[in-house]
Amino acid sequence: MNMIFRREFTAENDRLSLFEIAEQFQKSAEGHVEILGLESEKLMKDNILWVLIRSEIHICAGVNKGETITVETWPGITRHGFYPRRFIFTGEDGRTILTCASQWALMDSETRKMSDHPKAKELVGIRREGEQKMPASKKNFPELVHSISRKVTEDEIDMNGHLNNCFYLGYAEDIISDYFEPSEIWIEYIREVFEGETVEIRYTFENDCFYGAGMCGDEPAFYIRAKK
Repeated sequence: MNMIFRREFTAENDRLSLFEIAEQFQKSAEGHVEILGLESEKLMKDNILWVLIRSEIHICAGVNKGETITVETWPGITRHGFYPRRFIFTGEDGRTILTCASQWALMDSETRKMSDHPKAKELVGIRREGEQKMPASKKNFPELVHSISRKVTEDEIDMNGHLNNCFYLGYAEDIISDYFEPSEIWIEYIREVFEGETVEIRYTFENDCFYGAGMCGDEPAFYIRAKK
């Protein structure tokens, strides 16, 4: 079985938004797990959901409007119940546009606790030369002195019944885009967010970095760091 999955998409603008990048990750991962027999629809019959734990994106080059972008994704070596997955975007001339390393897990849809699945345990990941390292867990953040709030709407909810991962990045991008275009983005997903909840995004800028925390009441839903 080919463990490297490839697909293409066309750049509609002369830059890729963080939301669009996350959306392409999602489409590519979904296409691959379907081939591997681990698609969401099949796992949901056993009350199991794929959930994203954290990811780190390194942006290396820009894109051209109308350019065909190739996305490659592959699973890493499973460790301690976590399922690594990496991505690379390549332009028509072969240049690397961006790379990403992400960490996934399986969750019981009823208890909302980490779980596993026999089929997933059979997955044999691979290593590729020069692949990006897995993202580290949260480091110290400075004091987050600013805040804005967003209420989660129905059209932001995914098939798992919670806020789609793309919108976590989209919320932060609405702030970051007024200051700079990031070259590195790290995000850690802490808690599910549901329709009707209000997410308060607390943030600050320090040393050419954006630091943010999405809060639902007193509970963190996600942390994000973006470097200029």
